[in-house]
This record gives sequence, structure tokens and C-alpha cells, in this order.
Amino acid sequence: MMFNRNDMKKMVALAVLGVLSAGGCNAEFGQFQNPFDQRADSQYRSDGKNVRRTGSGPDLRRTKVSTGQGTSGVDRVKGAEANVGRVSANMSLFGDLPGSGKNDPTDASDNLRQISFSRQGADFDIDIDPTGKWVAYASTQHRKTADIYLKRVGGNTKQQFTADAAHDVMPAFSPDGTQIAFASNRSGNWDIYIKKIGGGQPMQITDSPAQELHPTWSPDGKTLVFCAQGTRSGQWELVAAEITNPKQPKFIGHGLFPKFSPDGKKIVFQKARQRGSREFSVWTIDYVNGEGKNPTEIAAAANAAIINPSWSADGKKLVFSAIVSPPTRPNVKPKYANIWSINIDGTGRQKLTNDRYANLQPIWNRANGHVYFISNRSGHDNIWSLRPTNADVFVTTPDKKTTVEVPTNP
Repeated sequence: MMFNRNDMKKMVALAVLGVLSAGGCNAEFGQFQNPFDQRADSQYRSDGKNVRRTGSGPDLRRTKVSTGQGTSGVDRVKGAEANVGRVSANMSLFGDLPGSGKNDPTDASDNLRQISFSRQGADFDIDIDPTGKWVAYASTQHRKTADIYLKRVGGNTKQQFTADAAHDVMPAFSPDGTQIAFASNRSGNWDIYIKKIGGGQPMQITDSPAQELHPTWSPDGKTLVFCAQGTRSGQWELVAAEITNPKQPKFIGHGLFPKFSPDGKKIVFQKARQRGSREFSVWTIDYVNGEGKNPTEIAAAANAAIINPSWSADGKKLVFSAIVSPPTRPNVKPKYANIWSINIDGTGRQKLTNDRYANLQPIWNRANGHVYFISNRSGHDNIWSLRPTNADVFVTTPDKKTTVEVPTNP
């Protein structure tokens, strides 16, 4: 099955909620096994760890204060075309696998900058190189399947980095900026690949039957952590693999869309709050000697999906998207979503956008402190940036027992 024009517009959801359907599975999220059910049948499984939560409880003081700051040839092409129909509109948001708005000071027009300008398809899955000068992203602007592009921040031209008949998505720059890890279904299912910026053929890192997505590099460049949908459980798992020995991956927890902290001591990710739910919350684990320890829930909302967390340059803050009443049907992109930041201890919530658009997949540019994100405010899904200044701060008093709740108005 091939995508039509409307399908291409929905591809941005692929980079935000993480929704795929494995062969033979119904794409509707509620018909999957919960990716986060703690079962003992994981192929990467290790002993579970105690869970703790941080932040403030139901008696949050919402006082506003202001702040200043594989195969080849015809068979491979046919296989790739068949796989087009296996990409959900919400793959990068919720992890599904298929078978004019009111502004606040932060998203006012003088604080916004449009980075990409696609008028067909969609741009999504952003990453920024260590210098802060280049952005990598996936796009369906030129054809039904997604390729990865490179674009200088502030520039007008872009370079095509991958050109396979299959989907190439979720790029991640290496710490030295010389390579990009990404996910692709060019071999039939989703695997992790690495390709040098200067060219050459991609190196396949994973080749298991599992669906593997969203690589993140350790700061020393020796380890990749990614999420994998277990072949037995159907659950999303966090997996670590050494670059020099990728055939021995190790389970470190359950969750979606991991990102290493700048110092490599923690990993942030999203995780469903209950079985079969799209109401995700933001969690961290400590990464110690190749193992995930001390799972900690940082931010949640009673009726919203808190997704796509990313780190600030100093590792003291997180940025994420909040989707109130997330859609439950497959291939339905969220109508509204706003971007928030929060301190790693659950305090200092800031709402960075406050409008009636879908603002998704935020990531911090560690060089200039700006937040880059995907938004449909131009009529198409493109990359935008803003300065996270003059935002509303919601003062909280963490008691280290509960999770901070973000306001849930759309």
C-alpha cells in the first residue's frame, strides 16, 4: 500500500509519539500488549529496580512568576514499498507499530524562527550537531518514504544524507559530529544504522527480529541506547549496545525514545502510565556500568501524554511536549500540543508555547540555548525554533514522593 498526499502530511507524527505496527499486529495502540508491562520474557531482560518519583503532589502552588530567561535490487525496492504501509502516523510519538492561536511571550512572532520550509510531505525527527550549526531531520517532502537531510541552521539549502527506497528516520549525531545513527526499515524491519557524514555506505548495527528505533549516543561515543519492541512481549524496551560489539545488546529498562544526558550519567525517556494507554509520562534512569538503575518519574499529567523529552546543555532541565487527550485511533495526528520545560528535580515548570497548533518533538540546541521543534503553524509540518525566555514559571515544592503534574489545558 502506498501513501497518498494526506498520509505524507501525517508522517511527522512518526517522529513524536513512536507508533509502529509489527507484521500481523493491529496498528491500533489499544490492541498491542503494553510496551511497559514488567514481564520476564524480554530477550534483553535483567533484574528490575526499585522505582521512585520526584516532584510535587496534588497541592501544587500554581503561583506565576516572571523570568528573564540487507536485500538489493527489485526485491528490496518492492519490500520498501510494502513497508510504506507499515509506518504509522504516530510512530515517533507513541511508539505505535502498524501491520490561529493565542500566543504568550515565548511563542510570539518576534521570538519564533522558521528553520525548514517544506510545502509537501512533512519534516520531523530533529537532531542538532554538537556545534549547534547543523540540523539533521527526516522528511517526506520529495517522496513517499522518508529520507534524512542535513541543513545549516539559518541556511537556505539542504543536503540529502540518505536516499534509500525505504524509510530512514530518527537521526542522531555522534558526540564528535562525524557520524549519524538512524533507524531504517530497509532490511524489512526497523534496525539501527550508522553512516559517516563524509559519505560511504551505512553500517548496520542491529539485525534482530525486533523493531528497533531512536538511537542515542553516550557522550564518549562508545555506546548506543535505543528502544526495541520485544519479539515475545511486544513491549518497548530500552537497550544498550557497544559500537564495537553491537551483537550483544543489553536490556536496561522499559520505555520509548531514550536520550543520554550530557554527562552520560542519566537517560531520559517516555513511558506509558498504565497498560494500553497513550498517556505517557517522563522518566529518567541512572546509567551505571552499563545498567539502568533508579527509575524516576519526573513529569506526568492525569489526562495528557507527556512525550519526547530532551536535555538542556547543562543537564539540569528537560523539554517535552504535552498532548491533552491524545488521539486513540491509528494514523491520527494530535490536533494540539504545547512545549514545556522543567527542572530535573520536577520544579520550575515553564510553558514555552501556548497556541492552537501541534508543537512537537522539542530539542535543545546546546550551543545557543534555543529550543527547536516541529510545528504545523505554517500549514505544513516544519522545523521552528524559539528562545525559552519570558515564560511563565509554576512554582512547586517537591516532596520527593510524588510526580510533578503539568497543567492539562490544551
